[in-house]
Amino acid sequence: MKVRSGIEPSEPYPPARPGSDNYKLESYTIGVIAADLVLRYEQITTQGGGTMTPLRERYLSEIAAQNLPTSARQRYVEEVAAMARAYGRSPDLLSPEQVRNYLVRCALQQIPDTIAAFELLYAGTLGWEWDAKRLMPRPPSCEPDPWGPESLLRRRMREDMQLRNLALKTRTEYDRWVRKFVEFHRRSPGDLGMEEVREYLVHLLNVEEKSASSYGVANAALRFLYANTLRKDWALDYIPVPKREKKLPIILSPEETVQFIEAAPAPKERAIVMTTYAAGLRSNEVARLEVTDIDSRRMLIRVNQGKGRKDRYVMLSPRLLEELRSYWKAARPAKWLFPAPGGSQPISIHGVSAAFSRTEKAAGLTKRVTPRTMRHCFATHLLESGERLERIQLWLGHRALRSTRIYARLATSSLCSGSSPLDLLPLRS
Repeated sequence: MKVRSGIEPSEPYPPARPGSDNYKLESYTIGVIAADLVLRYEQITTQGGGTMTPLRERYLSEIAAQNLPTSARQRYVEEVAAMARAYGRSPDLLSPEQVRNYLVRCALQQIPDTIAAFELLYAGTLGWEWDAKRLMPRPPSCEPDPWGPESLLRRRMREDMQLRNLALKTRTEYDRWVRKFVEFHRRSPGDLGMEEVREYLVHLLNVEEKSASSYGVANAALRFLYANTLRKDWALDYIPVPKREKKLPIILSPEETVQFIEAAPAPKERAIVMTTYAAGLRSNEVARLEVTDIDSRRMLIRVNQGKGRKDRYVMLSPRLLEELRSYWKAARPAKWLFPAPGGSQPISIHGVSAAFSRTEKAAGLTKRVTPRTMRHCFATHLLESGERLERIQLWLGHRALRSTRIYARLATSSLCSGSSPLDLLPLRS
Protein backbone atom coordinates (compact mmCIF):
# COMPACT_ATOMS: atom_id res chain seq x y z
CA MET A 1 0.00 0.00 0.00
CA LYS A 2 1.34 3.42 -0.97
CA VAL A 3 1.36 6.05 1.75
CA ARG A 4 0.37 9.57 0.75
CA SER A 5 3.32 11.64 1.93
CA GLY A 6 2.66 15.01 0.33
CA ILE A 7 5.91 14.69 -1.63
CA GLU A 8 5.57 14.96 -5.38
CA PRO A 9 7.47 12.01 -6.89
CA SER A 10 8.25 13.61 -10.23
CA GLU A 11 8.34 17.41 -10.03
CA PRO A 12 11.05 19.03 -7.81
CA TYR A 13 10.26 22.27 -6.02
CA PRO A 14 12.09 24.52 -3.55
CA PRO A 15 11.52 24.08 0.20
CA ALA A 16 9.72 26.67 2.30
CA ARG A 17 11.77 29.29 4.09
CA PRO A 18 12.50 28.62 7.80
CA GLY A 19 10.23 30.66 10.02
CA SER A 20 7.39 30.95 7.51
CA ASP A 21 3.91 29.52 8.09
CA ASN A 22 4.43 27.09 5.21
CA TYR A 23 7.64 25.91 6.80
CA LYS A 24 5.92 25.22 10.14
CA LEU A 25 3.05 23.42 8.40
CA GLU A 26 5.45 21.34 6.29
CA SER A 27 7.57 20.41 9.32
CA TYR A 28 4.46 19.29 11.22
CA THR A 29 3.16 17.34 8.24
CA ILE A 30 6.50 15.61 7.63
CA GLY A 31 6.73 14.69 11.30
CA VAL A 32 3.30 13.04 11.19
CA ILE A 33 4.21 11.22 7.98
CA ALA A 34 7.56 10.02 9.37
CA ALA A 35 5.86 8.62 12.47
CA ASP A 36 3.27 6.87 10.31
CA LEU A 37 5.97 5.35 8.08
CA VAL A 38 7.91 3.98 11.05
CA LEU A 39 4.76 2.32 12.41
CA ARG A 40 4.12 0.67 9.04
CA TYR A 41 7.76 -0.39 8.55
CA GLU A 42 7.63 -3.77 10.25
CA GLN A 43 4.41 -4.77 8.52
CA ILE A 44 5.60 -3.84 5.02
CA THR A 45 9.14 -5.21 5.18
CA THR A 46 8.26 -8.48 6.88
CA GLN A 47 5.39 -9.23 4.49
CA GLY A 48 7.66 -8.76 1.47
CA GLY A 49 5.27 -6.37 -0.20
CA GLY A 50 7.44 -3.25 0.10
CA THR A 51 9.50 -1.78 -2.69
CA MET A 52 12.75 -2.32 -0.75
CA THR A 53 12.66 -6.09 -1.28
CA PRO A 54 15.04 -6.27 -4.32
CA LEU A 55 17.73 -4.21 -2.59
CA ARG A 56 17.09 -5.11 1.03
CA GLU A 57 19.57 -7.97 1.31
CA ARG A 58 22.38 -6.08 -0.45
CA TYR A 59 21.76 -2.99 1.65
CA LEU A 60 21.73 -4.96 4.90
CA SER A 61 25.04 -6.55 3.93
CA GLU A 62 26.54 -3.14 3.24
CA ILE A 63 25.28 -1.83 6.60
CA ALA A 64 26.76 -4.84 8.39
CA ALA A 65 30.12 -4.21 6.74
CA GLN A 66 30.17 -0.71 8.26
CA ASN A 67 29.98 -2.14 11.83
CA LEU A 68 27.15 0.22 12.73
CA PRO A 69 25.21 -0.20 16.01
CA THR A 70 22.03 -2.24 15.85
CA SER A 71 19.84 0.82 16.45
CA ALA A 72 21.55 2.69 13.62
CA ARG A 73 21.09 -0.25 11.23
CA GLN A 74 17.36 -0.29 11.88
CA ARG A 75 17.07 3.48 11.41
CA TYR A 76 18.95 3.32 8.10
CA VAL A 77 16.61 0.68 6.71
CA GLU A 78 13.59 2.59 8.00
CA GLU A 79 14.67 5.82 6.31
CA VAL A 80 15.24 4.23 2.90
CA ALA A 81 12.04 2.21 3.16
CA ALA A 82 10.10 5.39 3.94
CA MET A 83 11.37 7.10 0.80
CA ALA A 84 10.62 4.03 -1.33
CA ARG A 85 7.05 3.92 -0.06
CA ALA A 86 6.63 7.68 -0.50
CA TYR A 87 7.43 7.40 -4.20
CA GLY A 88 6.06 3.90 -4.71
CA ARG A 89 9.26 2.82 -6.50
CA SER A 90 12.54 1.09 -5.70
CA PRO A 91 15.34 3.59 -4.78
CA ASP A 92 17.50 2.53 -7.71
CA LEU A 93 14.70 3.56 -10.09
CA LEU A 94 14.32 7.08 -8.71
CA SER A 95 15.90 10.08 -10.40
CA PRO A 96 18.61 12.06 -8.59
CA GLU A 97 16.26 15.06 -8.39
CA GLN A 98 13.62 12.97 -6.61
CA VAL A 99 16.16 11.82 -4.03
CA ARG A 100 17.36 15.38 -3.55
CA ASN A 101 13.81 16.70 -3.03
CA TYR A 102 13.18 14.09 -0.38
CA LEU A 103 16.45 14.90 1.40
CA VAL A 104 15.75 18.62 1.32
CA ARG A 105 12.58 17.93 3.25
CA CYS A 106 14.52 15.74 5.69
CA ALA A 107 17.20 18.41 6.09
CA LEU A 108 14.51 20.83 7.27
CA GLN A 109 13.87 18.43 10.13
CA GLN A 110 17.61 18.11 10.79
CA ILE A 111 17.69 14.31 10.50
CA PRO A 112 21.36 13.41 9.82
CA ASP A 113 20.62 9.67 9.85
CA THR A 114 18.45 10.09 6.76
CA ILE A 115 21.25 11.62 4.69
CA ALA A 116 23.79 9.10 5.99
CA ALA A 117 21.45 6.23 5.15
CA PHE A 118 20.97 7.36 1.57
CA GLU A 119 24.67 8.06 1.09
CA LEU A 120 25.46 4.50 2.19
CA LEU A 121 22.76 3.07 -0.08
CA TYR A 122 23.75 4.87 -3.26
CA ALA A 123 27.51 5.17 -2.76
CA GLY A 124 28.11 1.90 -0.93
CA THR A 125 25.48 -0.51 -2.20
CA LEU A 126 24.80 0.78 -5.71
CA GLY A 127 28.28 2.21 -6.36
CA TRP A 128 26.98 5.61 -7.47
CA GLU A 129 28.76 8.88 -6.81
CA TRP A 130 27.30 10.90 -3.92
CA ASP A 131 27.16 14.70 -4.22
CA ALA A 132 27.25 15.88 -0.61
CA LYS A 133 26.87 19.56 -1.51
CA ARG A 134 23.70 19.09 -3.57
CA LEU A 135 22.40 16.14 -1.52
CA MET A 136 21.80 13.90 -4.50
CA PRO A 137 23.26 10.74 -6.06
CA ARG A 138 24.91 10.74 -9.46
CA PRO A 139 24.45 7.51 -11.44
CA PRO A 140 27.43 6.28 -13.44
CA SER A 141 27.54 7.46 -17.03
CA CYS A 142 28.75 5.43 -19.96
CA GLU A 143 29.17 8.52 -22.10
CA PRO A 144 32.67 10.01 -22.66
CA ASP A 145 33.84 12.86 -20.48
CA PRO A 146 32.31 16.02 -22.04
CA TRP A 147 35.39 18.04 -21.02
CA GLY A 148 38.05 15.36 -21.31
CA PRO A 149 41.25 15.40 -23.38
CA GLU A 150 39.35 14.18 -26.44
CA SER A 151 36.67 16.86 -26.23
CA LEU A 152 36.55 18.87 -29.46
CA LEU A 153 34.87 21.79 -27.69
CA ARG A 154 37.62 21.95 -25.09
CA ARG A 155 40.29 21.85 -27.77
CA ARG A 156 38.56 24.64 -29.67
CA MET A 157 38.31 26.84 -26.57
CA ARG A 158 42.02 26.34 -25.90
CA GLU A 159 42.80 27.38 -29.46
CA ASP A 160 40.57 30.46 -29.10
CA MET A 161 42.42 31.45 -25.94
CA GLN A 162 45.74 31.08 -27.75
CA LEU A 163 44.46 33.22 -30.61
CA ARG A 164 43.55 35.89 -28.08
CA ASN A 165 47.09 35.57 -26.68
CA LEU A 166 45.82 35.11 -23.14
CA ALA A 167 48.39 34.45 -20.45
CA LEU A 168 49.06 30.83 -19.51
CA LYS A 169 47.71 31.38 -16.00
CA THR A 170 44.49 32.86 -17.43
CA ARG A 171 44.07 29.96 -19.85
CA THR A 172 44.59 27.45 -17.04
CA GLU A 173 42.06 29.17 -14.77
CA TYR A 174 39.43 29.42 -17.52
CA ASP A 175 39.83 25.73 -18.35
CA ARG A 176 39.56 24.80 -14.66
CA TRP A 177 36.34 26.75 -14.11
CA VAL A 178 34.68 25.38 -17.24
CA ARG A 179 35.63 21.91 -16.02
CA LYS A 180 33.83 22.63 -12.71
CA PHE A 181 30.82 23.90 -14.66
CA VAL A 182 30.69 20.68 -16.68
CA GLU A 183 31.06 18.52 -13.56
CA PHE A 184 28.20 20.41 -11.93
CA HIS A 185 25.73 19.67 -14.75
CA ARG A 186 27.29 16.42 -16.04
CA ARG A 187 26.67 17.56 -19.61
CA SER A 188 28.59 19.21 -22.42
CA PRO A 189 28.52 23.04 -22.35
CA GLY A 190 27.21 22.94 -25.92
CA ASP A 191 24.01 21.31 -24.62
CA LEU A 192 23.55 23.87 -21.84
CA GLY A 193 22.02 27.31 -22.06
CA MET A 194 21.26 30.47 -20.14
CA GLU A 195 19.37 28.87 -17.27
CA GLU A 196 22.12 26.31 -16.58
CA VAL A 197 24.74 29.07 -16.54
CA ARG A 198 22.64 31.11 -14.12
CA GLU A 199 22.04 28.07 -11.88
CA TYR A 200 25.76 27.40 -11.61
CA LEU A 201 26.67 31.03 -10.85
CA VAL A 202 24.01 31.19 -8.14
CA HIS A 203 25.38 27.91 -6.75
CA LEU A 204 28.88 29.41 -6.52
CA LEU A 205 27.61 32.38 -4.52
CA ASN A 206 25.00 30.78 -2.27
CA VAL A 207 26.22 27.22 -1.75
CA GLU A 208 29.98 27.23 -2.21
CA GLU A 209 30.19 30.86 -0.99
CA LYS A 210 33.02 31.76 -3.33
CA SER A 211 34.81 35.06 -2.93
CA ALA A 212 34.16 37.93 -5.32
CA SER A 213 37.48 37.33 -7.09
CA SER A 214 36.86 33.58 -7.60
CA TYR A 215 33.33 34.24 -8.79
CA GLY A 216 34.65 36.87 -11.21
CA VAL A 217 37.09 34.40 -12.79
CA ALA A 218 34.38 31.75 -13.15
CA ASN A 219 32.08 34.34 -14.70
CA ALA A 220 34.77 35.47 -17.16
CA ALA A 221 35.52 31.86 -18.14
CA LEU A 222 31.88 31.14 -19.00
CA ARG A 223 31.55 34.44 -20.85
CA PHE A 224 34.58 33.55 -22.98
CA LEU A 225 33.29 30.04 -23.67
CA TYR A 226 29.83 31.07 -24.77
CA ALA A 227 30.68 34.39 -26.45
CA ASN A 228 33.93 33.47 -28.24
CA THR A 229 33.95 29.69 -28.70
CA LEU A 230 30.26 28.82 -28.96
CA ARG A 231 29.30 32.22 -30.48
CA LYS A 232 26.11 32.59 -28.44
CA ASP A 233 24.50 35.99 -28.94
CA TRP A 234 23.04 36.03 -25.44
CA ALA A 235 26.32 35.44 -23.59
CA LEU A 236 27.54 39.02 -23.22
CA ASP A 237 24.13 40.38 -22.22
CA TYR A 238 22.86 37.51 -20.09
CA ILE A 239 26.03 36.72 -18.11
CA PRO A 240 26.52 39.92 -16.12
CA VAL A 241 29.93 41.24 -15.17
CA PRO A 242 30.10 41.15 -11.36
CA LYS A 243 30.72 44.37 -9.50
CA ARG A 244 34.10 44.24 -7.80
CA GLU A 245 34.60 44.99 -4.15
CA LYS A 246 36.51 48.20 -3.52
CA LYS A 247 38.87 47.61 -0.64
CA LEU A 248 41.82 49.74 0.36
CA PRO A 249 45.11 47.90 0.93
CA ILE A 250 47.06 47.79 4.17
CA ILE A 251 50.02 50.18 4.22
CA LEU A 252 53.07 49.95 6.47
CA SER A 253 54.64 53.04 7.93
CA PRO A 254 58.32 53.66 7.05
CA GLU A 255 59.27 52.45 10.55
CA GLU A 256 57.27 49.25 10.13
CA THR A 257 58.86 48.73 6.71
CA VAL A 258 62.34 48.95 8.26
CA GLN A 259 61.29 46.50 10.99
CA PHE A 260 59.98 44.07 8.39
CA ILE A 261 63.05 44.18 6.14
CA GLU A 262 65.49 43.79 9.02
CA ALA A 263 63.57 40.74 10.30
CA ALA A 264 64.32 38.72 7.14
CA PRO A 265 65.74 35.39 8.39
CA ALA A 266 68.21 34.81 5.51
CA PRO A 267 70.05 36.81 2.81
CA LYS A 268 67.82 35.45 0.04
CA GLU A 269 64.61 36.41 1.87
CA ARG A 270 66.06 39.86 2.60
CA ALA A 271 66.97 40.37 -1.08
CA ILE A 272 63.49 39.27 -2.23
CA VAL A 273 61.74 41.62 0.21
CA MET A 274 63.99 44.58 -0.61
CA THR A 275 63.65 44.06 -4.37
CA THR A 276 59.87 43.92 -4.12
CA TYR A 277 59.71 47.13 -2.09
CA ALA A 278 62.47 49.10 -3.81
CA ALA A 279 61.11 48.55 -7.34
CA GLY A 280 57.40 48.04 -6.64
CA LEU A 281 57.34 44.68 -8.44
CA ARG A 282 54.66 42.03 -8.51
CA SER A 283 55.50 38.62 -7.06
CA ASN A 284 55.68 36.93 -10.49
CA GLU A 285 57.95 39.73 -11.74
CA VAL A 286 60.31 39.22 -8.79
CA ALA A 287 60.32 35.47 -9.35
CA ARG A 288 61.36 35.73 -13.03
CA LEU A 289 64.12 38.31 -12.66
CA GLU A 290 67.38 37.31 -14.32
CA VAL A 291 70.82 38.39 -13.26
CA THR A 292 71.24 40.26 -16.54
CA ASP A 293 68.07 42.29 -15.84
CA ILE A 294 70.01 44.31 -13.25
CA ASP A 295 71.57 47.15 -15.25
CA SER A 296 74.00 48.79 -12.82
CA ARG A 297 75.35 51.22 -15.42
CA ARG A 298 72.01 52.78 -16.23
CA MET A 299 70.66 52.06 -12.71
CA LEU A 300 67.58 50.32 -14.09
CA ILE A 301 65.84 46.98 -13.63
CA ARG A 302 64.29 45.39 -16.70
CA VAL A 303 60.93 43.66 -16.11
CA ASN A 304 60.30 41.08 -18.82
CA GLN A 305 56.72 40.27 -19.80
CA GLY A 306 54.97 41.64 -16.73
CA LYS A 307 51.22 41.85 -16.32
CA GLY A 308 49.53 42.15 -19.69
CA ARG A 309 52.67 40.72 -21.33
CA LYS A 310 54.37 44.11 -21.28
CA ASP A 311 58.06 44.90 -20.75
CA ARG A 312 59.07 47.92 -18.71
CA TYR A 313 61.98 49.44 -16.81
CA VAL A 314 61.95 50.50 -13.17
CA MET A 315 64.50 52.40 -11.13
CA LEU A 316 67.37 50.58 -9.43
CA SER A 317 68.03 51.89 -5.95
CA PRO A 318 71.75 52.26 -5.05
CA ARG A 319 71.01 50.66 -1.68
CA LEU A 320 69.25 47.75 -3.40
CA LEU A 321 72.18 47.35 -5.80
CA GLU A 322 74.53 47.06 -2.84
CA GLU A 323 72.25 44.46 -1.22
CA LEU A 324 71.97 42.43 -4.44
CA ARG A 325 75.74 42.40 -4.90
CA SER A 326 76.20 41.02 -1.38
CA TYR A 327 73.54 38.39 -2.07
CA TRP A 328 75.12 37.45 -5.42
CA LYS A 329 78.55 36.96 -3.86
CA ALA A 330 77.07 34.58 -1.30
CA ALA A 331 74.64 32.64 -3.53
CA ARG A 332 76.29 32.95 -6.98
CA PRO A 333 73.08 32.54 -9.03
CA ALA A 334 73.81 31.72 -12.69
CA LYS A 335 70.79 32.77 -14.76
CA TRP A 336 67.86 33.45 -12.44
CA LEU A 337 68.39 36.05 -9.75
CA PHE A 338 66.30 34.02 -7.29
CA PRO A 339 66.52 30.41 -8.44
CA ALA A 340 64.50 27.50 -7.13
CA PRO A 341 66.30 24.59 -5.44
CA GLY A 342 68.51 23.06 -8.13
CA GLY A 343 69.19 26.36 -9.88
CA SER A 344 67.76 25.51 -13.30
CA GLN A 345 64.34 27.11 -12.74
CA PRO A 346 63.27 30.41 -11.16
CA ILE A 347 61.66 30.50 -7.77
CA SER A 348 57.89 30.03 -7.91
CA ILE A 349 55.32 32.64 -6.93
CA HIS A 350 54.55 30.49 -3.89
CA GLY A 351 58.24 30.57 -3.02
CA VAL A 352 58.17 34.37 -3.01
CA SER A 353 55.07 34.34 -0.81
CA ALA A 354 56.73 31.83 1.52
CA ALA A 355 59.73 34.15 1.91
CA PHE A 356 57.36 36.93 2.96
CA SER A 357 55.54 34.61 5.36
CA ARG A 358 58.78 33.66 7.12
CA THR A 359 59.80 37.30 7.34
CA GLU A 360 56.38 38.34 8.61
CA LYS A 361 56.55 35.73 11.37
CA ALA A 362 59.99 36.95 12.41
CA ALA A 363 58.99 40.63 12.32
CA GLY A 364 56.04 40.20 14.67
CA LEU A 365 53.96 42.98 13.10
CA THR A 366 50.23 43.15 13.72
CA LYS A 367 49.59 43.93 10.04
CA ARG A 368 49.41 41.26 7.36
CA VAL A 369 52.30 41.67 4.92
CA THR A 370 52.41 40.08 1.45
CA PRO A 371 54.35 40.89 -1.74
CA ARG A 372 51.40 42.99 -2.85
CA THR A 373 51.56 44.93 0.43
CA MET A 374 55.14 45.94 -0.35
CA ARG A 375 54.14 47.04 -3.84
CA HIS A 376 51.42 49.23 -2.34
CA CYS A 377 53.91 50.63 0.18
CA PHE A 378 56.31 51.49 -2.65
CA ALA A 379 53.71 53.64 -4.41
CA THR A 380 52.26 55.19 -1.26
CA HIS A 381 55.62 56.13 0.23
CA LEU A 382 56.70 57.70 -3.07
CA LEU A 383 53.51 59.77 -3.22
CA GLU A 384 54.00 60.89 0.39
CA SER A 385 57.53 62.02 -0.48
CA GLY A 386 56.17 64.31 -3.22
CA GLU A 387 56.57 62.12 -6.33
CA ARG A 388 54.11 62.70 -9.19
CA LEU A 389 51.37 60.17 -9.94
CA GLU A 390 52.35 59.95 -13.62
CA ARG A 391 55.84 58.72 -12.78
CA ILE A 392 54.50 56.24 -10.21
CA GLN A 393 52.11 54.95 -12.89
CA LEU A 394 55.07 54.38 -15.21
CA TRP A 395 57.04 52.44 -12.59
CA LEU A 396 54.07 50.31 -11.54
CA GLY A 397 53.20 49.44 -15.13
CA HIS A 398 49.60 50.62 -14.88
CA ARG A 399 47.83 51.06 -18.19
CA ALA A 400 45.46 53.75 -16.88
CA LEU A 401 46.15 56.54 -14.42
CA ARG A 402 42.92 55.76 -12.55
CA SER A 403 44.55 52.56 -11.26
CA THR A 404 47.32 54.65 -9.69
CA ARG A 405 44.99 57.26 -8.19
CA ILE A 406 44.00 54.86 -5.43
CA TYR A 407 47.26 55.73 -3.66
CA ALA A 408 46.10 59.31 -3.29
CA ARG A 409 43.50 57.88 -0.91
CA LEU A 410 46.21 56.16 1.12
CA ALA A 411 48.99 58.75 1.37
CA THR A 412 49.21 60.64 4.65
CA SER A 413 50.19 63.75 2.69
CA SER A 414 46.64 63.79 1.34
CA LEU A 415 44.71 62.46 4.32
CA CYS A 416 46.46 64.39 7.08
CA SER A 417 46.94 67.73 5.33
CA GLY A 418 43.85 69.26 6.89
CA SER A 419 42.61 69.69 10.44
CA SER A 420 39.69 67.97 12.09
CA PRO A 421 36.81 70.27 13.07
CA LEU A 422 37.18 68.83 16.57
CA ASP A 423 40.51 70.58 16.90
CA LEU A 424 38.87 73.93 16.13
CA LEU A 425 36.33 73.73 18.94
CA PRO A 426 37.07 75.68 22.18
CA LEU A 427 36.68 72.63 24.41
CA ARG A 428 37.92 72.58 27.99
CA SER A 429 40.80 70.22 28.64
